[in-house]
This record gives sequence, C-alpha cells and structure tokens, in this order.
Amino acid sequence: MDATKRPGDPAATRRPGGGTRARSSTTPPAGAGAGATGTSATAPPGRVRAAVTGLVQGFALLASGLLAGTFAYGAVNVVPSFNAVPLDVRLTFHAAMMRMNEPVMRTAMALAIIGALALAVMSRGAPRLLAAGSAVLGVSSLLITLLGNVPLHQDIKRWAAAGAAPAGHEQVLRQWETFHGFRTATGLAAFLLIITVAVLARRTRAGADIPRWQNRSP
Repeated sequence: MDATKRPGDPAATRRPGGGTRARSSTTPPAGAGAGATGTSATAPPGRVRAAVTGLVQGFALLASGLLAGTFAYGAVNVVPSFNAVPLDVRLTFHAAMMRMNEPVMRTAMALAIIGALALAVMSRGAPRLLAAGSAVLGVSSLLITLLGNVPLHQDIKRWAAAGAAPAGHEQVLRQWETFHGFRTATGLAAFLLIITVAVLARRTRAGADIPRWQNRSP
C-alpha cells in the first residue's frame, strides 16, 4: 500500500510512484529562534541604555583623567619647581597660582565625583562597585584639599603679602606638599578604577555580540 500524506503532516511528501520522502528542514536550532525574537523585542531599549551608559562612561573617564593628570603634573613638575627657586619667588608664585587654581580644581573634583556616581548608577555588578569606589576616592581628594591644602594656602598668601615667611615655614610647606601627594594618589586611583570599568564594559559588549546558539557544540 502506498503511503499517503496525512493532513497536517509536514514531515512526509507523497511521490508520484509511491513511497514517501522526508522534507528537508533548514530551521535553526530551537534556542536560536526564541533568542532572536526576544532580542528584537528588547533591543531598542537595551541600545538606548547602552548608549547612555557609554556617554556617562566617557564623561567619567574624561573628568577623572583630567583631575588625575592635573594632580600628577603638580606633583612631578610644580612642586620641584617650588623647591628650586628662592623662597620669595615661591611664595609669590604659589599664592598667585593657588588663587587661579582653587576654583578650577574644585570644579574638576566635583565633575569627577559626579561622573563616577552617575556611572555607578548606570552600571551593575562589579562595575558599579568600582565606579562607586572611584567616587569615594574623588570625595577623599576633595576633603584632603579643603581640610589640608586650603588652610595652608591662607598662610602662604599672608606670607607672600608680607614679603617674608616666619620661622618654621619649611614645615608648613612640607605639609602642603604631603597633602598634595595624598590627593594625587587618590586622584590617580580613582582614574584607574574608571579605566577598569571601561575595560570590563568592553569585554561584556564583545561577549554579547556572539549569539549563544552559535557557541553550542554539535
């Protein structure tokens, strides 16, 4: 008896001379269709979030990098220059430079802290913790500046206006340099944490670009 095609049976097709032949199938693995459908349904919101996170990450990198670079430049170039010139020249230059730098540095520290906090809010898991740690280090730099360097700035300004420094001024100047070294270290550490977040995010994106069903063994 010849096999006949049953209604609704997609697996068999009747041949003119009798018998059946299997219908070829080109469907992808079972997990691929469902995954693709789910991805297409959620892709637009995911892409928007990824784009916003990328912008926040770029801002955090820029702000923390500029702050760390400014601190490092001061430690490597400005402080040695202070110690290489006569005292009256240092006092005059130090007072003038701090008058210009204080509002700029406070703004830079505030932007670095805001950028790290925003990145922590947009991130998940380890990147969130790293970004939050960067924000804490940024706050540490700000507190060191406000509680350590700024009060000493006032002393240096008075000495520069008077044209002379009192006895024991060397210790005050060394304290200023020490505080600057501390805030340089915290600023650099904050920048390194944001760099780590960026590296982790790049690896995550690279892994997400490969569909899961393509990685399955046959």
